[in-house]
Amino acid sequence: MSTFSTESILRDHDLISAPGTLAFYKACEVTEIVAFDAGAPINVFTIVVLHEEEILARPEGWLNVDPLKLGKVKFGIYRYYVTLEAVRDQLEKICIHKIWDMNKGKPLILGSALEPLPKQYIAPDGTHPLELNKVLKNNFRNGSYIIEIFDTNKEHIKVLTDNSTSLQEISEKIQQYVPIEIGALSDRLGNIIFQYPNKILDAKMSFSRSNDGIKLDCHWDQRLSSIPECMLFALTEQDEKEGVLGFGLEKLKPGLSTIKCGNTSTFVRYFAVDEKNKIILASWHGNYIGMIAGNIRIISHEPRTFHTIESGAQEIQFSSAGPGFSVGGDGGTNYLRSIQARLYEVERKKLREELAFVQYFRTDRQKALNDIRTIINKYGEHGLCLWDPYLVAEDIKETLFHCIFGDANLKVIGSYSSDKNSTLFNAIDFTDFVNTNRLALKPEANANHLSINLEFRIQHSNRGWSFHDRFIIFPNVNDRVRAWSLGTSLNSLGKSHHIMQEVSNPRHVLDAFMWLWDELNHPDCVVWKG
Repeated sequence: MSTFSTESILRDHDLISAPGTLAFYKACEVTEIVAFDAGAPINVFTIVVLHEEEILARPEGWLNVDPLKLGKVKFGIYRYYVTLEAVRDQLEKICIHKIWDMNKGKPLILGSALEPLPKQYIAPDGTHPLELNKVLKNNFRNGSYIIEIFDTNKEHIKVLTDNSTSLQEISEKIQQYVPIEIGALSDRLGNIIFQYPNKILDAKMSFSRSNDGIKLDCHWDQRLSSIPECMLFALTEQDEKEGVLGFGLEKLKPGLSTIKCGNTSTFVRYFAVDEKNKIILASWHGNYIGMIAGNIRIISHEPRTFHTIESGAQEIQFSSAGPGFSVGGDGGTNYLRSIQARLYEVERKKLREELAFVQYFRTDRQKALNDIRTIINKYGEHGLCLWDPYLVAEDIKETLFHCIFGDANLKVIGSYSSDKNSTLFNAIDFTDFVNTNRLALKPEANANHLSINLEFRIQHSNRGWSFHDRFIIFPNVNDRVRAWSLGTSLNSLGKSHHIMQEVSNPRHVLDAFMWLWDELNHPDCVVWKG
């Protein structure tokens, strides 16, 4: 249950929508992305953007002529325009009654657990883009405030939240009509966002020539009866681990304001704040480019030609390196480079300690097995998936049987190919392979295999498809997917050089695993279940 009252949410709205606080808003544009399964449309994502322009007379309707399809589910994008008064009424209605019907009384199906959040400031993209800007409108000058209605369980849109491949597919189709990248923010599915763009202040930032501060050229909206009292504060930092390197605080003046905040050769952050309303009117976060370096490449007048058996004659236009160039200097950042070098070493050590990136060599067999077991016992409480084309029962026993979580759901996919029989599987044929592994997975006379919840499926012949990569995947680690690429099969861990590393898109790896897992849901593919 939300700790934010309807009264506080409405006070936020009244403050930031008031004429002269952030802008002089006149009307609102509403874009509803909806799904049609059965009955009323389901809210996938809705954004309400306040505008200074007179937009009420613009035509409303579907932005996509034909439905966007994802299997049996259809999607659409509807846009319409409403007054400021209608938006406030709807905000109150959704906070109190959890109802959204602003489009001429046509209701959307919403999640059953909606949490209204107080105003948030979303800065414009700097050196590091902000993810939420991928679903906001034109948020590239002074940023925006938002009030967000958060769908915390997303029960009606499981078709998207449970399958990142499907989400990405429909996201790409939606982006053909509106620049809303829902595929990048699955946590915002089912949400409704009210966006209040900052327009009252036009602030252009530049760096001082002395490399110790910034300048802000400020121009206020001429419709203001009086310019608000504002403070400008700026700071420099190497990163969040190094603390604040420099800081400055000054009154913001019309025209040009200058503030010293330390060495701007590193990251710089500034805020212009309305003192009375405690509202951020402008901000930026990024780094100063003190030197530009590059290389010139000269295109060869004659292409490279060669032949391959598969593709035949080939012709490649190539270029050769020419002289390099650089403009500017380093701004006296030798000490910053020393800090960065040390941070790199710290990060590399952290990766090793967390087993996010580890190299193994031919004498590291026991270390590699211990590391795999460590990962399993750190993240495998809610089950895991193992994917390895050369997998046999002994590999499973050497790794997954070390799991300390009784009855954890262990899903394993291997593969069988007759050309690997004698060299790897030590089997005459597929039947022999299955029987050998089943025998190895049965408890021996002096063992019990207690609380091992294992299903071992095999890709073979025309069942599923052959694969090459090796992964261990944890579907639920604090509601997140985590996965590691092993770099080699379990039977070769630590026997030759390979790299085990955590993957950056684990949800996609899990989706790929489950796709094949479902394809192998056949008695001919099940080696062991129990």
